[in-house]
Amino acid sequence: MTQTVDYTGAKIMNLTMTSADGRDQIVYGPVSFQKLRRLVLSSLSLSDLFKNFNVFKSPRTHREHYKKYVFCGDNGTVECMYMYNVNANEVMRDLTKSMTMNVSTNFFLDVKLKNGIMVNISHDASKLLFSRYASIDIAL
Repeated sequence: MTQTVDYTGAKIMNLTMTSADGRDQIVYGPVSFQKLRRLVLSSLSLSDLFKNFNVFKSPRTHREHYKKYVFCGDNGTVECMYMYNVNANEVMRDLTKSMTMNVSTNFFLDVKLKNGIMVNISHDASKLLFSRYASIDIAL
């Protein structure tokens, strides 16, 4: 039986993000769900980002409120993109979806749900990167 976690009213108590090699600390401490989403999405390649997530190179319509963010492109160029805020459940769906694509950033997240239960989520990019190469070696 699968149970879905409801993140409505939850609070991020701690987010630790480091580069995949663990040398560079990107962020440490409590953040909002919107900042978590921006940080996680900024660690993906732009091609993965535009193909798999609801972000755009220009605002889709003038009626919807998109915010402009600057991301570093795949080849080091600065890219502008637009995205709108989403609720905590959608942020966590994006975070989960990003895990299979994220080979550059490790993160450890502690979330306190509305009912007081703590949820811990972690992503070790080096294991993902190793498993990709390991599966290529096996296929040869």
